[in-house]
Amino acid sequence: YSALLYWVAFTGFVHTLPRREPPAPKPPRPERAETYGLTPEAAAEHVGTLESVMKEERLYLNPALTLGALADRLRLSDKEVSYVLNESLGTGYTDYVNGLRVEEAQRLLALPEREDDSVLQIGLEAGFASKATFNRVFKRATGRTPTQYRKAPDAAPEASGARLRSV
Repeated sequence: YSALLYWVAFTGFVHTLPRREPPAPKPPRPERAETYGLTPEAAAEHVGTLESVMKEERLYLNPALTLGALADRLRLSDKEVSYVLNESLGTGYTDYVNGLRVEEAQRLLALPEREDDSVLQIGLEAGFASKATFNRVFKRATGRTPTQYRKAPDAAPEASGARLRSV
């Protein structure tokens, strides 16, 4: 009898709790009204230039790199670079640069000749300004901490690839 009474009381309590509605689906992303005078062809050309400059000059290794400095190097405005990254690559400036830094850190962590270097040293060399940021961004991109990655670089596939997407 007491078990039945407990069950009735518990289910009555549970039914009085507010119900959580499932989150509403996100509305589709509206078309941007402002294109900063860039045609799709021009934006694609700027993406090519951006990726070429980043690959050849490795600007992402500088922890002090800013959107403004990158825009100056590309001879574009901050807004144009941001627009190109968002519309053409589907990512923001910070996620794009941090993705390149994570790729560099992965490369360095996997090198046998770098096994005596500290994880922090590699993170700083990859362009991160602090250990906390390095660890947080690396884990978000790969699903593992830098130390876990170093122990077994090919053990598990990356959660989302090294290129981060907007949060």
